[in-house]
Amino acid sequence: MSTRTKTGGGAPKRRPRVYDVAVVGAGLSGLRAASSLAGEGVDVICLEARDRVGGRTLSVDLADGRFDIGGQWLGPTQERVQRLSAELGVDTFRTFHRGTKHLELDGRRSRYNGSIPSLSPLRLLHLQASLMQLDALAKRVDPHNPLASRNAQKLDAMSVEDFKRRWVKSHQVGRVMDIGIEAVFGVPASDLSMLWFLHYCAAAGGFLKLAEVPGGAQERRFTPGAQSLSLGLAERLGPERLRCEAAARRIRHDGTTGVTVETDSGPYRARYLIIAMPPHLVHRIDFDPALPALRQQLDMRMPMGSTLKWLATYDHAFWRADGNSGEVLSTSGPLNVVYDNVHAGGQPCLVGLIVGRSALQWGAARPEARRRAILHHLAEFLGPSALTPSAWLDKDWGADPWSQGCPVASMVPGAMTSVGDWLAKPIGRIHWAGTETASSWPGYMEGALQAGERAAAEVSERLV
Repeated sequence: MSTRTKTGGGAPKRRPRVYDVAVVGAGLSGLRAASSLAGEGVDVICLEARDRVGGRTLSVDLADGRFDIGGQWLGPTQERVQRLSAELGVDTFRTFHRGTKHLELDGRRSRYNGSIPSLSPLRLLHLQASLMQLDALAKRVDPHNPLASRNAQKLDAMSVEDFKRRWVKSHQVGRVMDIGIEAVFGVPASDLSMLWFLHYCAAAGGFLKLAEVPGGAQERRFTPGAQSLSLGLAERLGPERLRCEAAARRIRHDGTTGVTVETDSGPYRARYLIIAMPPHLVHRIDFDPALPALRQQLDMRMPMGSTLKWLATYDHAFWRADGNSGEVLSTSGPLNVVYDNVHAGGQPCLVGLIVGRSALQWGAARPEARRRAILHHLAEFLGPSALTPSAWLDKDWGADPWSQGCPVASMVPGAMTSVGDWLAKPIGRIHWAGTETASSWPGYMEGALQAGERAAAEVSERLV
C-alpha cells in the first residue's frame, strides 16, 4: 500500500507502490505464478511486453472456427493442464487420426496406418530397436535432477546426431527420427544435447509420447483454443494485477531491498521478481548489476527452435472422404508435418508445421510464394482439392519479436553440464519460471504450469 510522508513545507509526496512480487511475462507460466500468489493474498503485478496474454499460444478466428496458430495440443498425462481446463470450463476434444497417413523420405513416398511409418520389415525392426534404446536411456535420467544421471558428462558432450550416427545404421530410420525431433524441438539433431533430449523424453514418459497422437502429446485439442487457458488465468488475476505493453527494459536488483523493473509503461517496484520468459530473450533486458557470467552463458546456449505454422480451412473435409487421416510427414520442403485440424464445431481445416532449417528457409520467402508452395506440396498427397482453401493463415514464430521462435529453447551440446544448473537457480531476489525450466513436460503447456507453480512456491516461502 502507498504511504505518505511530510517533506519540508510542501504537500506530502506519495511513495511509489512496492509490490510483494512482480512477474515478467504473461504467458501460461507467468500467469500461473501470478495467479497462484494472488490466491494466497500476495500483492502481485504481472508485466507483459505484448498487447495480449498467452505467450506462444495464440487462438484466432478463421472461417467458421477458432484455431490455434501457436501451441494447441494436450496429452493424457498432462494433469495440470487437465485440471486447469476443468476449473476454467474449457472443453477439449480428441484429435482425429483415423485413415491413411503419408510419409515422404527424401522424395520417396509411402502410405501407412497406425502410429509407426511404413518401412521394410528389417527397417521397422531397426526403428523399434532404436526407440526402445532411447527409452531405456531416458529411464536412467532423473527429470528432476538430470545432471546427476549416469554418464551425464558423456551424454551432454554428444549431440543427438552423434547418437544416431553411432547407433542408427539405416538412413531411412534416421530420417524418420529427424522428422519427429525437429517437430518437437524445432532444431536439427546436430544442435541438440543428447542429455537435454533424454531429460525431455524422461519428463514426458518416452520419445513416442512426444510424437504420437493417441496416447501422446497430440491426443486432444481445446474447443475455444489453447490461449483460453491464459485468458482465463488473466481474468482470474484481474486487470489491476496485469499490465500489457509493459516490456521490461531494465531490472535493478539487490539481495536486500528488492527489485525495480523499468518498463515501457513505467517502473514497478517489488520485494521479489519472477521472470517467466524463454532464456534466450533474457539478454535483451539490462540488469543492474549484471547477471552472473554463468547465467549469461546459459541464456546464450539455449537457442529457440524454428517453427512456421500454417492453417488452411476448406468447405468440406475431402481428405476424410478419401480415407485419409490428414497426416503427412515429409523430409522435403515445404511440408514437414501436417495434421487434421477440423474444429469441434465442424469447420474443416488442416494444420501444418514447417520446422528447423526448413522454417528458416521458408520464413524468408514471400508469403504468397510460400502459400503456393505449401498447397502444391499438400496436393501431391491429398489431391487437387487441397489447392483451394476457403481461408489461409500462417505465422513465422521466428519473426515474432517477443518469442523469436517456437516451440521451445533447447540446450546445445555441452551446455547442460557446464551451466545447466543455472536454469532455475534463484539469483538474489530473482526467481525463474517458463516451460524450459520444468521437470514435467518441459516445452509444453504442462511444463509451463509446473514451472509457474514451482516459482510461486519458492517466492511464497521467502515472503513468510
